[in-house]
Amino acid sequence: MKKRHVTRMGYCFLAATMILTMMATLAVAAEPIKIANIEALSGPFEQFGNQSRVGFELGMEYATKGTMKLLGRPIEIIVKDSQIKPAVGKQLLTEAYKDDKVDLAVGPTSSAVAMAMLPLAEEFKKILVLARPGVSIATVAQDYTFGRTFVEKYKKAAEAKGAKVVIEEFLPVKTVDFTATSQRIIKAMKDIKGEKYLFLNWAGKGNPLKKFHAMKLDEKYGIKLTTGGNIIPALKGYKPFAGMEGSGYYYHTNPKNEINDWLVAEHKKRFKGMPPDFFHCGGFAAALFVAKAIEKAGSTDTEKLIAAMEGLEWMTPKGKMIMRKEDHQALQSMFNFKLKVDPNVEWTIPELVKEQTIEELNIPLTR
Repeated sequence: MKKRHVTRMGYCFLAATMILTMMATLAVAAEPIKIANIEALSGPFEQFGNQSRVGFELGMEYATKGTMKLLGRPIEIIVKDSQIKPAVGKQLLTEAYKDDKVDLAVGPTSSAVAMAMLPLAEEFKKILVLARPGVSIATVAQDYTFGRTFVEKYKKAAEAKGAKVVIEEFLPVKTVDFTATSQRIIKAMKDIKGEKYLFLNWAGKGNPLKKFHAMKLDEKYGIKLTTGGNIIPALKGYKPFAGMEGSGYYYHTNPKNEINDWLVAEHKKRFKGMPPDFFHCGGFAAALFVAKAIEKAGSTDTEKLIAAMEGLEWMTPKGKMIMRKEDHQALQSMFNFKLKVDPNVEWTIPELVKEQTIEELNIPLTR
């Protein structure tokens, strides 16, 4: 009898332990998944940052089918403004991990801020390959991380296809006078035979495209202007460049897939008929990446998330993306376009000529 009593006590203790364990598990499951979204919400890149913020929220809504839950846990997005200042971005990231106890962070619009926040992070969002033997190229980019990284990768890709980058110009972000730059480019390229291009990789204010166009480089020296795509507010100033070709990250009519259809319809419904833009797509794609990685990992544990993220393939408004394991670059298609002016549309339309697939772009490793 005594032995049986002890056994019953053991069962009671075990049952109580199981109940406590279940209660603890439920408590953990109910804890929110905290995500810091650090974006440039003020300053020259304000439009980019706010687009990313909205896109990320829409993307998470799509990924969770409107529940805003993953692994049975509610998602809490904590938005912070980097002000495009590397020191501020670093401080905010520290604050997010130390004080807010976030599980992970996304952002931050500016590459300079990204490099301060995460030394291994390098953004490479678009590449234009006009390259073939006999083509000569001048590049103009902003003198900060993204501009220099872009030109480095662009040059490798172009020269691998037989083109030659003749001159590289890196200018301060706030540059508004491009006279000296144009003179250096003219001097370097005026006597070169064959096809010649001036490629611009520019974000924010200054509008160098319009200023180089006014210099009539094509008419006088045979140097054609080309650029990547841009956000819709900037495309309003592109009407003088009808017929110009380029390659861009996103324009809402370029991709044809179910996810993009949802994004376009929802954005128009919620924002007075306006379609989504460049950075809406980027934020949306980031949210889908985070959601799929968390679901694959079955956890927000850092090591498990890293393992889930490396080599991950996921679908976005642009189509398939791949997070390359070797250098953590988000491989994706780009869209070769030709600018079209429609009198009924407020901005210039980057009309699709051809989708440039991941395989065609053949982006070189960054490390």
